[in-house]
Amino acid sequence: MSKRIVIVGAGMAGVKLAQELCALETDAQITLISAEARAGYNRIMLSPVLSGEKHIDEIALTAPEWFKDSGVKLVAGCEITQINPNSKVVSNECGDQYTYDTLVLATGSSAFKIPFKGIEGEGVYVFRTFDDVCAMLSRLKAVSQSGPDQKGRAVVIGGGLLGLEAAAALNRQGAKVTVIHNAEHLMNTQLNAAAASLLQDHFESNGIEFILGAKTKEILLKDNQVSGVAFEDQGDIEADLVIMAVGVRPNLALAQSLADQSDLQVERGIVVDAQLKTNLPGVYALGECVQFEGQTFGLVAPVYDQARVLAAHLGGDGGHFAIKPLATKLKVTGVDLFSGGDIRDLDHYTYATTQNPVTGTYKRLSFEGDRLVGAILYGDVADGSWLFDLIENQTDISQLRDRMIFGQHYIQAA
Repeated sequence: MSKRIVIVGAGMAGVKLAQELCALETDAQITLISAEARAGYNRIMLSPVLSGEKHIDEIALTAPEWFKDSGVKLVAGCEITQINPNSKVVSNECGDQYTYDTLVLATGSSAFKIPFKGIEGEGVYVFRTFDDVCAMLSRLKAVSQSGPDQKGRAVVIGGGLLGLEAAAALNRQGAKVTVIHNAEHLMNTQLNAAAASLLQDHFESNGIEFILGAKTKEILLKDNQVSGVAFEDQGDIEADLVIMAVGVRPNLALAQSLADQSDLQVERGIVVDAQLKTNLPGVYALGECVQFEGQTFGLVAPVYDQARVLAAHLGGDGGHFAIKPLATKLKVTGVDLFSGGDIRDLDHYTYATTQNPVTGTYKRLSFEGDRLVGAILYGDVADGSWLFDLIENQTDISQLRDRMIFGQHYIQAA
């Protein structure tokens, strides 16, 4: 009898694992279980769905017929609520049961809500799922029907990557958008102040407003409907909807339930080793719900690396997952931006910087001795992959260092 692999979670991690397993032409029986009714879409591409530039079907991770053609059983719309490690059976809220030989927990993460007063009012959203997108668009439509000049006033709390993408999408829908950020510049974990200033200028030129260094006090409600946002140190602003984009937390309820009846190790995430094994025989985990070497993961690149490693391991081959330097790419409403490696301002780093106000480009490279350790590119990201390879491979750039600010093509020509 072929091995039965049950994957709990049909997000980007779960679907990628199923694809990798099928590519190995394994004879395993794969069951992919999704709590969401619509499974297997690219969350990263939800912003163009929110803006109206794409339809949800256009961001599917696979063609609808792929699951059937590949022999993968997809079960969508019923959340797994119980795991019995002794009988190796998982049960969902619809009363169905699935027996496994290998269990993979890919439960992902959920958007975090800062517990401000008023957070439970009508019109407060997160930006995480297709259902969130539908709810925001429905709210905007309802507001626009209240008057001929009403397009909706949206407040986005969070000036990171996700918050800016939400802001740009809502702006494209015609809403008046204000972004609230508690730091002094946007994307403060990926950008320095100079690059963030250019980014803010771009968004402001499209009509988006910003309140930086903000100390939000509460979300104002009227008849339990969002009416505005109040601050500790300045006046209130009006709002018809508020979007929280302040980070995510691993979905650990199912894992914690399993830990209560076994010795499964759960800390900030489900603890795994380099083969994505938990400390329970036959139980693995991957994606945003895992913790490896003390770290959790919120970007696609490491999650997909995990899927490849786990598929190879389940297929009988070696390999191990390792933490690598990360890069962030943002492309929204005409902005090209790259941030990779360590972009902190540290005394023992040296820097090379260039900015062209005519072309609207900016570049800063960070060096530690004869190694490139970080890079920020704004407006022209053509060198992003090259620079990231140098960072990731810890390449000795002593012979290139003085010319690197001019770019890869310049060095090759020289």
